[in-house]
Amino acid sequence: MRFLVLVGFASILFLLFPLISYAELNPGNENFTIGAPLNPANLTFTIQSIYLQPDSLGYILYLQGDPTYLNIYWNVTFAGGSKTRINVQCYFNCNISTSSCSGFQSCSYSGSTGVGVCTITNPNYNQPLNRADMISCNFTDPENPNVEYKFPDGSYPSRSFIPIDFELRAAPTAATVGTPVSLPITLQNVGLFAGSFNVTLYPISGSVAIDPPSIRSPNYIAVGPLNGQSYLTKSEAASFPVEITALAAFTRVRVGVLANSTIQPQIYKEDVIDISTGFASLSEFHLEGVVQIILFSTILLLVVFSKKKLFK
Repeated sequence: MRFLVLVGFASILFLLFPLISYAELNPGNENFTIGAPLNPANLTFTIQSIYLQPDSLGYILYLQGDPTYLNIYWNVTFAGGSKTRINVQCYFNCNISTSSCSGFQSCSYSGSTGVGVCTITNPNYNQPLNRADMISCNFTDPENPNVEYKFPDGSYPSRSFIPIDFELRAAPTAATVGTPVSLPITLQNVGLFAGSFNVTLYPISGSVAIDPPSIRSPNYIAVGPLNGQSYLTKSEAASFPVEITALAAFTRVRVGVLANSTIQPQIYKEDVIDISTGFASLSEFHLEGVVQIILFSTILLLVVFSKKKLFK
C-alpha cells in the first residue's frame, strides 16, 4: 500500500515540476498561474516581392516585332536582390486576369532576373493590322510558385498595341493664283512595326495643279522606312514639301492627302488641305515689277488720250 502511495506522489511531482520550475525562474510574472494555457507564439517570415521596371514610356512589358514574330521583353528583380531566378509565361491576345488562356499562342521563360525576353513566332495578329492586339504575362518565383506579380486590383501585367498605325498632318494655307506654294506634310509612324508609306494628293474642289500629280496617275511620294514605337526604337516622322498651284481666285480649293501602308495598302489615313486663293497685290511685286506697271500704265493712258484727240 505504501508503495502505491509513493508512486502516486512521485507522479504528481513529475507533472508539476515544469510549472514549478517556470514559476521559480520567473518570479516577477504575476500573470502566471498553474494550469493556465500558454500564450500564443509569434512567427515572423518574409515573402520576397517581385518588381518590374518600367521603360521611359511607363510600360513594364516592352514589345518588338513584325508580321513574322513578336518579342516580349521585361526587366524584373526581387526585393533586396536575394533571388536571381524567375519564371515567366506570356499569352497573345488573351488576358490571363479573366481567362485560363488555354490554346492561345504563348511563350515562356525560365532563367535569370534582369532583362529577359520570350518570342511568339508567326503571331496570329488581328486583321487588318491596324486593329489592336494584346499580351498578358505571369511572373512567378521558381522556388514558390504562389508568389507572383499582380497589381493591387489582382490583375496580371498586360499591354495592348497596334501593329500598323501612323499620323498624317497637313496645315491649311493661302496661295496666289498662278504662283506655286510649297506645303509641308508630315507623316509619323506610331505603330509597333517599322514600315514605308506611299503618299498621293488629289483635288477635291477648285481649280488647282499639284506636283506630284493627282491620285489618278501612278506618281506618288515614297516615305520611309520609318521606325515605329517599339523596344529600343522611337517613333520616327518624315516631313516633305508638296507644290500646289491655284489656277483660279476666290474659289474654295481643297486638296486631299492619302497615305497607305506598303505592308497592307488597305490601311490608310486621309487629310484635307484647305487653301484660300487670291490675286497678287502690289506689295507682292518687287521694285522692278512696280516700275514696269507704272510705265505700262503711263503708256496706256497716253495712247488713250491720243486717240481721243484724233477723233475730235
